[in-house]
Amino acid sequence: MNLHFYHLPLWSAFLASGLLFASGSPTSCEAETVTVQLKWHHQFQFAGYYAAQKQGFFTDEGLEVNLIEGGVDRPPLETVLSGRADLGVSDADVLQARMKGVPIVVLASIFQHSPYILMSRRDSGIRVPADLIDRTIMVSSDQGAAQNLAIFKNEGLPIDRIRFVSHTWNLDSLISGEIDAISAYITAEPSQMLARGIEPQVIKASDYGVDFYGDTLFTREEYAKNHPQKVAAMIRATRRGWQYAMANREELIAHILTLSGVRERGITHENLRYEADAMDPLICADLVEIGHMNPDRWLRMSQAFLDTGVAPHPSNHDWFQGFLYEETSESRDLKAILPFLVAATGLALAALLWSLTLRRQVEQRTREIQRGNELRKHLIESALDGVIGINRDDNVVYWNGSAAKLFNIDEKNALGFPVARFIPGLRKRLKDSGNSPDEHRRFVFEAKRNDGSAFPVELSVSKLAPGLDVTLNLFVRDLTEQRRLEEQLRQSQKMQAIGQLAGGVAHDFNNLLTVIRGNAGLVAEELEEEDEARHSIDEIISAGDRAASLTSQLLAFSRQRPLQRAVFEGNKAVVNFSRMLERLIGEDVTIELQLCDDSVFLNADQAMFDQVLLNLAVNGRDAMPRGGTLTLTTSRIEAGPGSPELPSGTAPGEYFRIEVADDGEGIAPEHISRLFEPFFTTKGVGKGTGLGLATVFGIVEQHQGWVSVESRQGEGSRFAVSFPVCNEPALDASPSHRHLAPGGSETIFLVEDESMVRHFARRLLVRHGYRVIEAHNGLHALDLWEKHAGEIDLLLTDVVMPGGVAGTDLARLLTEARPDLKVIFTSGYAADIFRGEIDLPSEAAFISKPYPSEELLRILRQILDDSFESALALPS
Repeated sequence: MNLHFYHLPLWSAFLASGLLFASGSPTSCEAETVTVQLKWHHQFQFAGYYAAQKQGFFTDEGLEVNLIEGGVDRPPLETVLSGRADLGVSDADVLQARMKGVPIVVLASIFQHSPYILMSRRDSGIRVPADLIDRTIMVSSDQGAAQNLAIFKNEGLPIDRIRFVSHTWNLDSLISGEIDAISAYITAEPSQMLARGIEPQVIKASDYGVDFYGDTLFTREEYAKNHPQKVAAMIRATRRGWQYAMANREELIAHILTLSGVRERGITHENLRYEADAMDPLICADLVEIGHMNPDRWLRMSQAFLDTGVAPHPSNHDWFQGFLYEETSESRDLKAILPFLVAATGLALAALLWSLTLRRQVEQRTREIQRGNELRKHLIESALDGVIGINRDDNVVYWNGSAAKLFNIDEKNALGFPVARFIPGLRKRLKDSGNSPDEHRRFVFEAKRNDGSAFPVELSVSKLAPGLDVTLNLFVRDLTEQRRLEEQLRQSQKMQAIGQLAGGVAHDFNNLLTVIRGNAGLVAEELEEEDEARHSIDEIISAGDRAASLTSQLLAFSRQRPLQRAVFEGNKAVVNFSRMLERLIGEDVTIELQLCDDSVFLNADQAMFDQVLLNLAVNGRDAMPRGGTLTLTTSRIEAGPGSPELPSGTAPGEYFRIEVADDGEGIAPEHISRLFEPFFTTKGVGKGTGLGLATVFGIVEQHQGWVSVESRQGEGSRFAVSFPVCNEPALDASPSHRHLAPGGSETIFLVEDESMVRHFARRLLVRHGYRVIEAHNGLHALDLWEKHAGEIDLLLTDVVMPGGVAGTDLARLLTEARPDLKVIFTSGYAADIFRGEIDLPSEAAFISKPYPSEELLRILRQILDDSFESALALPS
């Protein structure tokens, strides 16, 4: 009796298997046909399906599977719903469809993380989603769109300020700059960009709280209900196919290259290998079973859709029921066709089956918990921020890899230590914050590395549920680089503000110097060489020249002195300058040259270039009162995007670097940040103006370069200036000759708001034979024009004047009435022109204040005689 009862389950199982075989199981001789619509063109993304077909896994399950290549004209969701395919591979759009009432069932999610990214060019400056405001993105309405919208919603970005255009599935628009970013696959498009020589920049959804399943196998609800055995067989064969494909990548790559259209699309072995390797962190085969789906995660995805407005609230409250395919449906069918087995086996068999089922469920649940724990550990360990768990005693019980890098101590040595060793004052800060202990909080702290060095961090703190070993989770982000950029921006803004002030002062000084130098020159013309007063007048003119030099340096610092660019060879310019320097620097200073081998051309103002070298050389000489060595070193450098030495806002590219090093006294650390401020000097009274390094800073910045300094007290200083390289060779410049211009008898219309400047210019012009009509602003000039329009030969006008009519406006109005009217512009403040705020006509002449009398007379004569050669004439 006991023996028969022991074998009862075996007889029952044998009988059930026989009935299943008779009813048409997968082992039947006639194969069942299944059509699968792939999401896109043939590539490694679908390698698991190719492997199942090639290795006979589908055949083993009694299936004959047709894989239909995807494309723009075959969206998987639409193809499956229309009945043209039985199964399909798609994305989160299947969840959107289900929420809208479409009868869709998901079978297996191959990608545990979505492969969709937003991709741009690395040199576009797009790093985070906020950078896409007022930019153009190319997206597809049915693939990845929901994920992208969720990113923008989570970041609180105004969707109406982001331009979306339809996807062309072509990289040319992105590479040419026609659009700014595209929705792409992390497994494919980045490698295609790299193959075309363009470095990509990617934005991952998971970095912004959006993490969806990807490449999900799905079918119609009706199909799953009517063909449960085929569906279950497809899932089993597909999992085997993916296991084989990921373990035999080279074999599958070779197979894919033989498929129709693959090579014709330019897909190479390297592209497919990149794609295969990029799929590892998406599939997570080492953490979860391939195709694994978690109901709670699908529900979280649906909640994300609702929160962001991507999908409507389902009208049916039980819409989620049956969305995930359950293989237990086959067991229910078995019970339906074999009801007599239940009665035959009796209570003992029922108890045995229940025990086995419960055991399997416990084992399965245990595996799911283990996989979930492994997945959570993987996610925490791969986080870019440091993640630290502490217990109720404030000792470290968890320490991820990023925390190890931040604090320079590995997990083994950090565990058990009080967290106060790394984040002093944490507990007190939490207590003083006054927030509810359940709230998430953010603080800025000064943390300490293992060696005791301090660095700024942003700390996010969250309290975990009671009863756990970990009571607080700490997320630590290093703010060192952010602080550096903020300080760089603050210093840049400070220098800009000082520059604007310096430029304004220089403008007023130039007007005064025009009067002083000009009138002194007029007086000097009336005195004989031996006249005692002539010496005093010459001293006034000389002092005016020195003052003009100072204002010129102020304008150079504030980048308001116009450039006279020319192409010249950098090393040759340094050599020529060093020859002059030997006569100026003193015998007790040795000059050494260390020049790079390349010929490097610059498109720069060579006078300003020499001024930079002179100021740095004089600064180095003064730092060596007892003599020493001054070394000039040149090099050609490549400053790529993200280079740490490239200042914010400076274009990447090739630069010509000149380093001027001395072995003098060095600079105190507290003075470094102020070195380039105007009038700041560490020299004694009367030994320096404080404008030398400020001028260097302004000139180099005006040339779109940068200047840096390294110094240690007692060891000397090294200043480095970097100018952009020009790829055009230098042209031989023919020398120009200046000649004193004779006077004339023409009528000059003088418009100048500074009365002293106007009176000087009038005296100068009248003395040299010209007839002068003068006006004190633009409105006054328009009134006088009505009376004297036919008499005037040339308009000499200031650029910026009060009263609402600028010099450029006045010139435009008068030349419209008299196209033959000659015009000369003048100003003591060149920034209004060279910043582009005022646009001078291309044929216009310009002379900056303070101008020597002979310079004004020369240009005036050239304009009247139609022999003027330059659009912008500047006094030398």
